[in-house]
Amino acid sequence: LPWRGEKYSSLSHDERDAIKKRLNVFWGLVEMSNPKTKQAIYFQVGEYINYCNKKNLHPFDTDPSELVSYIESKLNSWHRNTMKQSVWAINVLFKSVDLVSPAEDMLFAQFFKQTCDKKAVDREEIKQATPLKYEHLQAINRAWKQEGSAIATRNIALLNVAYTALLRASELIALQVSDIDFEGTQIRLMFSKTNKSGAGEWITMTSECMGYLMDYLIVAGMHDGRKFVNCERTDYVFVKFSGRTGKPVKNKKNIKYRTL
Repeated sequence: LPWRGEKYSSLSHDERDAIKKRLNVFWGLVEMSNPKTKQAIYFQVGEYINYCNKKNLHPFDTDPSELVSYIESKLNSWHRNTMKQSVWAINVLFKSVDLVSPAEDMLFAQFFKQTCDKKAVDREEIKQATPLKYEHLQAINRAWKQEGSAIATRNIALLNVAYTALLRASELIALQVSDIDFEGTQIRLMFSKTNKSGAGEWITMTSECMGYLMDYLIVAGMHDGRKFVNCERTDYVFVKFSGRTGKPVKNKKNIKYRTL
């Protein structure tokens, strides 16, 4: 079947104005997205727009055949996962303004699947980051200990808790006072990507890691070495520090994803 998407150049003045307004809303939502999503959309949409500019083509005038040409121009430099992210971002862009995405065309979908399958058959490798090993962690701990600031003490606890318990960033910043058990040398993970029941899961920690956590809580004024003080059970463990004073902010807000 022929592609039935409307091109931007064929729209009326009022329809174009409506698209501009929807785009403003879209970019506002992108700004409020988590850092990884925001970075992915800015990069992929930017690459797509740069390609269209070189072709003297409006981004919303792209048809499936032109999108095929765009993907083919990236075959040698992009991994298949990056190409999938690109198609996802283009789809999101078109849908945000209520236009039919050329990526939804059946023939393009067939071409794209065959392209990705071929890359997989050719054993295209994913370049992964070097893993953070225990000796690396110890080196970072030593460097922060030499700094000796309250923020460095917090950072040591952050990194060691994340490393020992294998926590994601979202899980780390969500830890509350009630999730810490020094007597049992464990912390509780209430929710995770794989467990959304809310029942919680207790994770055994090392005494070294719990020691770093205790040092931080004492510096933050949340523990006196024997018990929790000046905090509620629902207060966050890892709180925001003032860049000016180097001390925890009074409202005990949890550390933000970007800061982490």
